[in-house]
Amino acid sequence: MRDQKGITTLEMLLMAPFVLYFTLAGVMLVHLYVTKTVTASAAREAARTLAVYHDGGLARDKAKEVIANTLPVSKNSGQSAAVMNGPPPPESGASQIGISSAPTPAKNYPGPFDPAVDVKLYDDGTYCTAIVNYHAENFCPGLPVLINPGASFWSKWIDISVRAVFKREQI
Repeated sequence: MRDQKGITTLEMLLMAPFVLYFTLAGVMLVHLYVTKTVTASAAREAARTLAVYHDGGLARDKAKEVIANTLPVSKNSGQSAAVMNGPPPPESGASQIGISSAPTPAKNYPGPFDPAVDVKLYDDGTYCTAIVNYHAENFCPGLPVLINPGASFWSKWIDISVRAVFKREQI
């Protein structure tokens, strides 16, 4: 080991990319966990607000308020009070964290969350359902493949979708 100047520098140069990648992956996984928890709270609040007040605009505002307290939201968020009458679509049975299997151009969202697009409200007369989607930006290449083997290596967005159902209250 004597007279091998620079071996420590070489070892650091070889190990640094792996340490950086796994650190970023750990931060991203914690971010996804927090995002899933906050999105679930937003879906619950939106469904509860729709069940009690029967107002789609108020429910969307509540979901945006819950998400905006913790996560970034789009600046150009439109407003929609539309509530779809009838039952919501059936659950896909997939995980709450979904990753697009197509490369970035196929899913180019304007931002992580837009209440007019990402909050879907359903009222079938008995139950009120809120489905809230959040698009977490992926800054760790290859991480989507670890979560979903069918995903693209370069996926820019990781989609988190949460559904909440409340029994409709009669006023």
